[in-house]
Parts: sequence; C-alpha cells; structure tokens
Amino acid sequence: MSTALKIVPSSPDQDTPTPLLELRGVSKEFPGVKALDDVSFAVYPGEVHMLLGENGAGKSSLMKVLCGAYSADAGEFFYKGEKVAITSTADAQKLGIAVIFQEFSLVPYLDIAQNIFLGREPKGLIPGTIDRRKILADAKRVLDTDLALSDRETELLFALITRLKADGVSIVYISHRMAEVFALGDRITVLRDGRRIDGARPADVTPDQLVRMMVGRTVDMTYPRNFAERPGEVLLQVKSLTSSTGISDINIEVRRGEIVGLCGLVGSGRSEVARAIFGADPATSGEIIFDGKPISGEPDVAARRGIALIPESRKSEGLALLRSVGDNLVVSALRKLFPSGLFDPRSSQRTADVLIRQLRIVTPSARQTVALLSGGNQQKVVIGKWLAAGAKLFIFDEPTRGVDVGAKSEIFALIDRLVGEGAAALMISSEQVEICHVCDRAYVMREGRVAGHLSRNELTEENIVRLGMHHE
Repeated sequence: MSTALKIVPSSPDQDTPTPLLELRGVSKEFPGVKALDDVSFAVYPGEVHMLLGENGAGKSSLMKVLCGAYSADAGEFFYKGEKVAITSTADAQKLGIAVIFQEFSLVPYLDIAQNIFLGREPKGLIPGTIDRRKILADAKRVLDTDLALSDRETELLFALITRLKADGVSIVYISHRMAEVFALGDRITVLRDGRRIDGARPADVTPDQLVRMMVGRTVDMTYPRNFAERPGEVLLQVKSLTSSTGISDINIEVRRGEIVGLCGLVGSGRSEVARAIFGADPATSGEIIFDGKPISGEPDVAARRGIALIPESRKSEGLALLRSVGDNLVVSALRKLFPSGLFDPRSSQRTADVLIRQLRIVTPSARQTVALLSGGNQQKVVIGKWLAAGAKLFIFDEPTRGVDVGAKSEIFALIDRLVGEGAAALMISSEQVEICHVCDRAYVMREGRVAGHLSRNELTEENIVRLGMHHE
C-alpha cells in the first residue's frame, strides 16, 4: 500500500498560483542520521503530487513533519501564502492535513467507525462526551463511497482520487509503483539522502530517468536472472496440508536452486500456507517433509532445521523494534554463533558489521535502534538474520512491499544469489510482474487451495489471473 497525505483547503481556489501548502528549507536530524536536509516543497490546490525516493530518502520523515508528528529542526511553513506553525498533529489537523500511512494504523479493539474518526470525534451535547450517533452515520457515508480496500480495487482508488481532485483536495502521494506515478501524478518531486534532487511533470520524464534520480545510478528494473533449468533435489515437500486458518489440501514442492512463486488474489491463502509450513499456525492434517525428513509444525524446530520466514508484516512479526540492528541480525543465529552458550559481544558485532556491508543496510552503526531505519532497510535486516543463521529454505512473504525500485533489485539479486548457492526460495507476491520475472515456476492459490501450477514457459500474468479468479 502506498502512503498518501491529503490536504483539504477550506475554500479551494483553482485559479490562484499560490501553493496551498509550502515548505521552505526544512531540516530534521536524528542521532547519526540527517533525515531531511534543507528540503523545499510545495503542493497546489487540486493536484496529485508524487513524492519519490529510495527507502531512507526522507519521504516518510517529510510526511511526519507535515502532519506534525515530527517537529522540524529548521524551516518555514506556509498555508495559502500565510506563514503558519506546524509543531503538533493538532496544528496540522486544523489546516486540514491528514496522512494515510503505508503501515496499517488501526486500533484493533475499536470498531470501524471509531477508527475512522479517531482523534477527531464529534462532540456530544454534554461536555466531555462523544456524539456516537453522528460517528456511526458519518462512517456509513464514508464507507458507502466505494473506498479502495485492497490491491484488487486499484480502479476504485483512482476514481476516488479523481473525485477528491475535483473537490479541490490536494494529495501528496508516495508510491514505488511507476504505473501509479504516471497514471495519477500531476507533478513529481524526487528525494535522495534527505535532499530534494529534482522535480518534473510525468510527461517530461521516463521511468528510467526517475529511477536514476532516485538512486543516483542506473537500475535494471527487469530483474534478470538465469532461471534454474535443472534444479537440485527436492528440499521441501508439502502433502495435503490443512490448517484451521482456511487452507486445505495443499500440495507443493520446492527444489534446491529454484525460486518458486506462490500467488493468487489477496485472501486466497498464500500467507497462511507460508505460516503453516514454518509452524507459526498449527496444521490440522497433512505432512511437511524438509530435507528428506518430516518436520513438526513449530517455529523453533523449523528455524533450527533451516527454514526461514520473512513475514509480510516485518514490524510486528519480523523485528524486535526496540533492539539494535546488530541484535536483530544475530538473534536467529545465536545457537550457531555461540554453541557453548556464552555470548561474545565482539563476535556478534563482527557478524552484524559483515551483514550490514553485504546487504548495504543504511544505518549509522549496528547499535542503531532498528525502529529508526526505513522500511527497505528493515526488510534487509529481517533477511540478514536468516543469512546469519545459515537457512536453506527462505520463505519470502511480500519481500518488496513498501520497498523502492533500487532496493527491489538488490533484494531480488540477493534471492538469486541464495538459490545459486544451493538454497531454495518460496516467494509470495501480490505483484504479478515480479512473480513472472523472478520465479522459475509458480503455484496459484484460490479460496485456500492450490488452483494450479505454472511452469516457466506458462508463467504469465494472464495465466495467474485466470487461475486465481473465481469460476462461474
């Protein structure tokens, strides 16, 4: 999911050249990292302004400054030409600024209506109370506007943005999907290393030019690799696997030296298969054979046997956010690195430093808290901890979600290197083009079952959709 910032003018005027919101010389620094360095940025009434950059370029930091979650160390803010202060989320809300972040930000124990109006609940007649009836009525009206709720509803999202533009709403839109940039954008701003690199209109640039602006180097977006014409022996064999999470009678196999795709529509059961193989969700029946031997459905056993799960939600399931980068990199390899049970900080530091260099993790040091890293660098840390553990099978669940094009190429090159060295990979992705360009073959899921298998010469987006869609 992309990140979008919505700015609603109190009285939109499409004819004025004055920016609706303008930032001048904004800087923000964290310990060891300059997140924003003298960034100037403007958005005009009723436009979709695409904000691009690699992970760690400063996009999220800029959004958090705009919405008042971060206080800028330097810089000025102007709303409709008038200088304003944005030092808190309350300041931003008064100006009509709202952010829809890439990461889901819902409160699970509140209902849908309460989540929609969290922080801006309508007041009741009695001071200190909330107008519950109005919340329910307004929430119903919002939900009846056909909001996009999954990757299958891209057209609805585009239609919604078109309606918002017509109403004079300005949108700052962050996306790593080039198709969205050119389909939606009126203007483009590129950030790199916390600085504004360039701006352009979509009609004046090509995708390759934008990539070069973002990464400062040429990036191959086709993810070329030498496909496994003769893969090795079977490493993973799943027989009639069924679990209470909704998957049934799953039969798949993965061989050494190959990348096998697991695809299908959102909700088809892809992640549930991955979690059942790793033991995160218990299987109710079926058999999992790994490296020639049956394996019980427990994560600790799976990890010790050499199975790695890089989960879809890296923050909640893949990282210890309050610990350091170094701690996260070695946590899965503690038994391997310290078989005696005695922890050696210097050895741990050396292992972490090697992985940081190898994976090009952008961090001031291994001691940096991993929560402060960008999404792409956090993903590299999750992969790195399993590299340290010496895993044989890597299960990637949406490995490039929220990752920029430069990091995508690096991640796919890493996966290719792993399987080239004798490991195997099972890759889940909602991006069908990734499955087609990266995988040696693929299984397609539908309604909790394997709907079909596609060999390398059958692996097309059309065939994936055909197998993944409901049959009448």
